[in-house]
Parts: sequence; C-alpha cells; structure tokens
Amino acid sequence: MFENETKVDLETNLRASRHIIRNKRIALCALSVFIILLGIAMLLLEIFVWKDGDYYVGIIFTILGIFLFFFNLFFNAVLRNTTKRALQGKESVVKYSFREEDYEAVTLVNDGTTSSTSGNYLSFLKICEYEDMWLIYFNKTTVFAVGKDGMTKGTSEELSEFLKTRVGAKYKVCYRRK
Repeated sequence: MFENETKVDLETNLRASRHIIRNKRIALCALSVFIILLGIAMLLLEIFVWKDGDYYVGIIFTILGIFLFFFNLFFNAVLRNTTKRALQGKESVVKYSFREEDYEAVTLVNDGTTSSTSGNYLSFLKICEYEDMWLIYFNKTTVFAVGKDGMTKGTSEELSEFLKTRVGAKYKVCYRRK
C-alpha cells in the first residue's frame, strides 16, 4: 500500500497545467510564426506583383500571427493570474491511497468540506510521470496531480513501478531519467 498527501495550491496547479499544455504551446508558437510569414508573403505579393493596393488580408494575417505569438509568450503570466483568482481561499489537500486492487482519493478543502473518489486502476485513461509529479487522467477533463514529494508511505520509485504494473501500456514516462 502506498499513501501520498499532495497540497493542491497555486504552484501545484501551475506545474500540472504547464505539463499538460507544453506540446500545444510549441505547436501554437510554430503556427503563429507560419501565419506571420504568410501575412508578410501576401503583403509582398500585393506590393510587388499584383499591385492592386488591397493589403487587408496580408495585414490581418500578420497582425493575427503577432497576436498569437505574444499570447503564447505571456501565457504563463495570464495562467498564473487566472489560477490565482480561481483558487483564492480554496486550497486543499488530497490524500491518495494506492492499494493492491484499488485506489482512493480523499480531498480536504480548507473550508471544511471533503469529497472522495475510489475505484480500480482500469478506470484510469492514462498516467504520465514527470520529474516532480504524476498526472493521473480519469478522462479528458479530470486530472489528478499527485506530487512525488508528498509520499507518506512508500517511495516515489516504488509507486512508479506499482502503477506501471497496474495500468500497463497506459503508463507513460514524460521526462528523461538520469
């Protein structure tokens, strides 16, 4: 049996969000550069080849690409402020118990309310292991961030091996081990 106690606060949510959207941000950056280049190419075609004086499409593409690029650049600050506002006064602690046949997660919110979920390991959509946490996906919208530093019974290495044997191919290591 393994037990973990993870504090769900601003930093935990930010780390989990960054892990989840990392590849999407890279794709968004590449898309924004492509749109900027497309807009510049259209402007150059209008100026030097077509000579119609209809620059709107090229200007719109260029401005859209620049907007997407800067949105991607300042996304961490926007995410931090939004998460801080959403979590204000709602920090919680989640106590995870991983047993041989099932798991249990009990959430203790600082206002005194509790909730719990339990089930077998087949209910997990996937588990992604990172250097600092596991992200356990129940479906595409429900994810539990289990911090490696919150182990109270067992070690993080033992829990990793345990989860690998329980979920099989659904377990993915998402960082380079040293």
